[in-house]
Amino acid sequence: MSYRQRLQKVLAYIEANTELDPDTESLSKVAHLSKYHFLRQFSLQYGISPYALLRSLRLKKAAYQLAFRTQLKVTDIAFQAGFENAESFSRAFRQFSGQSPSGFRKEPDWHSVQRQDDILGTIRSKFMAETGQYQVQRIDFPAISVAVFEHKGAQHQLMHSIRHFIDWRKSQKLPPSKSRTFNLVYEDPATATDQYRFDLCCEYNGVLPDNSDGIVLKQIPAGPCAMVRHTGSDQHLAAVVHYLYSVWLEESGAELRDFPLFFERVSFFPDVPQHLAITDIYLPIH
Repeated sequence: MSYRQRLQKVLAYIEANTELDPDTESLSKVAHLSKYHFLRQFSLQYGISPYALLRSLRLKKAAYQLAFRTQLKVTDIAFQAGFENAESFSRAFRQFSGQSPSGFRKEPDWHSVQRQDDILGTIRSKFMAETGQYQVQRIDFPAISVAVFEHKGAQHQLMHSIRHFIDWRKSQKLPPSKSRTFNLVYEDPATATDQYRFDLCCEYNGVLPDNSDGIVLKQIPAGPCAMVRHTGSDQHLAAVVHYLYSVWLEESGAELRDFPLFFERVSFFPDVPQHLAITDIYLPIH
């Protein structure tokens, strides 16, 4: 096993065990590397120490919990993130996000968090070997009615739209356990303009009453789709989508239907760790 593969094992271990407090010796054993050289090798490979990485992963989860899981107390989030008290958590979170935990919960500014996430994404991209091998299934998707909040605007404002939609779902008693969660993906985020379109959807049966929340009723039509189940961070969704469009579509000879790519969020962060989040990706075809 190469040094890179050994360090990848450590990266996967840290992401899968963010609740643990590993020491250098235990991490070096995961990698089967000398404890005297492990930290230097890891930092040179990923540009960050394993402990700084663990801290960032915990604080990112805390940010999502503060913004989207408002039923959780700040002190409980602090303890889950591995901090002994709210004061030390508050200092670390302010350094991470530029805001206090209570300030972020009230009106989150996602810029700093997303910059940190970009760093984590770069690290993951070094970990993910680009094999180009994905398990693509052809399935017949049944029609489903969905309540939709249409995000139209700058991509960095999407988190605010997500929070708005979550609040509406809570008011309607439509949690993910009762109502499936979908996204209609109209554009490539990499080439998005300041009018980026992205629909936030949940399964909805019946007549949608008039509302002031901007929620509309749409239908995902029945029809054949190419489907890939992705397990892991959202930052790797683009690689799967790229494969479907650039490789699978050409090799399969399929034709695209007149409906956008869409996702079903089967399980999602922060309710599950990022490496266990499940997203089904659907490409409508003939």
